[in-house]
Amino acid sequence: MYHGEYSSKLDEKGRVSVPRRFKVNMEAFGHVRWYMTRGFDRCIALYYQESWDGITSQLNAYPTMDAKALDFRRLFFGGASETQVDGQGRMTIPQYLRAYGGLDADPEAVMIGVNDHLEIWNKSAWEEFQATNLSDIKAMASELFRPAVAAGAAAEGE
Repeated sequence: MYHGEYSSKLDEKGRVSVPRRFKVNMEAFGHVRWYMTRGFDRCIALYYQESWDGITSQLNAYPTMDAKALDFRRLFFGGASETQVDGQGRMTIPQYLRAYGGLDADPEAVMIGVNDHLEIWNKSAWEEFQATNLSDIKAMASELFRPAVAAGAAAEGE
């Protein structure tokens, strides 16, 4: 649904331009309301309404008294901010999320599509993440797709 990598720069009011490709998909799928929050590896994660609702449902399956679930909820939901694309095709990033993502010190940003959500990265952090992880992509694919391959082979043998 959302894919690609686009460079951007935050303006003086903490707004980032949404790439045209993403805006087209947002309009086509009716993704108007977005929730941004602390993502993994210091990125800012953005979820459209249905995706956000799915995450909320998954987290609600854990008891309120589960300490790990409570800690995650605090960080994830406590850091959330609702947003929409404005008339000029921008989203405003709250100051606390800009600080979390390292965008206060360096407004150079990258917005990436991760299929079911978007992420905003400080450009240097994104480059570092790629440099650290690209060499492992073959091993990641092997592990992630092994169950599908094994299931397919088992079905063929029946």
